[in-house]
Amino acid sequence: MLQNSLTTLRINPFDDGVPFIEVLPDHWIGPHVGLRLTDAFATLRRLPMPERTMRTCWPLYSNDAIAEANEEIQLGEHQSANDRRNQTHIQPTASEISRMDCALAWPAQYLCPDRDLARSVQFAARWGGDYGRIAKKRGGTADLWQRRNWLGTARIADGLNRDRVMVF
Repeated sequence: MLQNSLTTLRINPFDDGVPFIEVLPDHWIGPHVGLRLTDAFATLRRLPMPERTMRTCWPLYSNDAIAEANEEIQLGEHQSANDRRNQTHIQPTASEISRMDCALAWPAQYLCPDRDLARSVQFAARWGGDYGRIAKKRGGTADLWQRRNWLGTARIADGLNRDRVMVF
């Protein structure tokens, strides 16, 4: 590849937000593909989504303290209703969204004949490589899910290298 190794400071999604220095490889490798897919799902979660609320013809009313307390008890949350309303969500940047668009298409593009392998890679990226959680929800063992993810990300890396996709 024409690109040299670059270093950037990143936040490790697998280690509770600990900063680390990321070195970009000269060509695509399986673990780097897995990291980019995990980043893509993290960006997708940060996109604004419309609230799913029921619309009625009744006018809006203000919540009084008793209604808010009942709502908190029903939801079983420790946050107050005002705290939930005042949460700030950091929107993804345009470059994060464009990288997400590219990465989310990789399993379908490079693992097309093997749908199960594509799903394995997507599950691993969606749940941040928590293979035990995937095995608990989908069956099988954590080792099986890990092997399938590694196989899938290696195949995707081969396809990206073949197509000369720039490493990001």
